[in-house]
Amino acid sequence: MAIQIISKKNGFRRCGIAHSTKAVIYPDDRFTADELEILNDEPMLIVTEVEGGGAKTTRPTAPEAIAKVEACQSIEGLKTLAEGEDRKTVQEAIAKRGDELNEEAAALQDKPKQLTVKEIEEKVKTIETVEELDAMAEGEERKTALEAIEKRREELTAKE
Repeated sequence: MAIQIISKKNGFRRCGIAHSTKAVIYPDDRFTADELEILNDEPMLIVTEVEGGGAKTTRPTAPEAIAKVEACQSIEGLKTLAEGEDRKTVQEAIAKRGDELNEEAAALQDKPKQLTVKEIEEKVKTIETVEELDAMAEGEERKTALEAIEKRREELTAKE
């Protein structure tokens, strides 16, 4: 029979495994007789024998877990995936994805706020030199913003 283990505290470790508060089913040959005795004697764990011979598991395989980690879009989501995770490859994937998410967040904070087209239209009215307009146009891709800049450039060159 397969062994189902539920921990009373998420991440509680016994027999080399960080156990989950969610039911995890292990194949009947996963633990030695000594380990089963330790697990059964542990008051923090609820250990039961279940039908199924261990062929089916509620725990995702390492590649499945890593795929979930790589698709994760938030630090909070990563924390949830990390709960009770004891596989080194999955832990490494979680750490790597956490670094990526932190880098993305830092890059967003460093990026200057892009003016709206309406704000650009208002700002160009106050610009008095073609050089300032050129600087404003640099990197601008929105057609209506470029049209407002070009219109002001024509006004300035007409004055000269």
